[in-house]
Amino acid sequence: MTATTYTDYVRGKYRIRTWLRGHSPWSLAERIPKGEDCGAHEWYRQSAELDGCYHCRVTRPHEAMTPDQELLADLALSCALWIGMGRVLRTLDIGQTCKLTLPSRV
Repeated sequence: MTATTYTDYVRGKYRIRTWLRGHSPWSLAERIPKGEDCGAHEWYRQSAELDGCYHCRVTRPHEAMTPDQELLADLALSCALWIGMGRVLRTLDIGQTCKLTLPSRV
C-alpha cells in the first residue's frame, strides 16, 4: 500500500511549489516564489479587476458572473451554510434538548 499525495492527483508545473506554500509556515512560504507560466491555470480572485493563478504569476481580467451563475453560487452557499449550521447545532446538542409544543388543531 502506498500513500497518495496532492501531486499524485494533479500534474503540472509548479504544483509542488503551491503545495509547499500551503503547508509551510508563512515566514517560509512567502520565500517560495510562484513560477512564470504553469500552462494549466487554476484561478482565484486576486482583486476586483484581476483573477490570478494559484501556481504561477499569470493574471487575467476578472470575468463577471451571469445572473444564472450568481443564483447558483448563492444557492450553493446557502445550502452549505444550512448543512454546516445543522452540524454545529448537532455537535453542541442545541435543539436536541428543547421540546417544541405545537398548538393542537381542533
